[in-house]
Amino acid sequence: MRSPLWRAVPWALGLAVIGFAGWQVAANWATVRAARVELAFEPWPLLGALGCVWLGFAALIVAWRATVRAAGGTLSPRGAAHIWLVSSLGKYLPGKVWAIAGLMVMARERGVSGSAAAAAAIFQQLVSIGAGAVLVFLAGREQLVDLLPGGRVAFGVLLIGAVVALGLPLSSRVMGFVGAALQRVGTSGVGASEGAAPLVLPVSVLLASALANAVAWCAYAGAVMLLAHGLLPGLAGELSFARALGGFTAAYIAGVLAVLAPGGLGVREGLLVLLLAPAIGEGGAVVLALATRVLFTLAEFGAAAPLVLAAKEKPRVV
Repeated sequence: MRSPLWRAVPWALGLAVIGFAGWQVAANWATVRAARVELAFEPWPLLGALGCVWLGFAALIVAWRATVRAAGGTLSPRGAAHIWLVSSLGKYLPGKVWAIAGLMVMARERGVSGSAAAAAAIFQQLVSIGAGAVLVFLAGREQLVDLLPGGRVAFGVLLIGAVVALGLPLSSRVMGFVGAALQRVGTSGVGASEGAAPLVLPVSVLLASALANAVAWCAYAGAVMLLAHGLLPGLAGELSFARALGGFTAAYIAGVLAVLAPGGLGVREGLLVLLLAPAIGEGGAVVLALATRVLFTLAEFGAAAPLVLAAKEKPRVV
């Protein structure tokens, strides 16, 4: 896990993602020019957008650490941030399982059950999708119904999906299945069978996690808004917070569910362009969607880099 190859691959892929975004901007430059989009570079809104993304990360780290604690594990705030941020880089590898594998190993190094830490991450992912689906239903209902064929049916499915995603973590049978699966992975060498993963978590943990994820989704929407003000000041006034929240959340969830796309690459951008174009035009939506990808990639690697560079000694058990 600590081999130079493991460390190098996600970073190389992160650079490739940024390169992909740049290539897409060049490929779609004719659309941007035809729409007469006026680009700017306002540093303060852009820095504010970066801060909003990091605020969202912080909310998710706090929620994951609290879930690990409810499962019987103990992590310091710094340790939780290190594990969450560095393991998250694994999502840039196809398959979306590498982030969980890395998280299990790093949690074990800090004396926490790898299976419990992974179960907490899966719990958080379900809550994230559920909370995000609720926000899309509340904030983006009209735009999605208007833009997607069969939009009303899609929204019914979305609402049912939100209920299921928020209800599954409370099922002892479901969490028991997850725990057993993670235990089998642990005994095969990815983690360790230090103890059973949590079978069920209190409703209070679910509610706190749902609130933290709602904060994160709203922070991400704020980042999209600030990014628009920093790059497209002439169009930013046309982008409402509700559209940014509903559009970005829907696009991000679609990227998460696209298992074979590293980091949801391409899926997220395509849907975001579709949802933002009615407000800021196709050219502006292309610029903003690709700039959002670059922003989040820089935020993820920028937050993880200091922790990776500082981890020169073996982590201590807390």
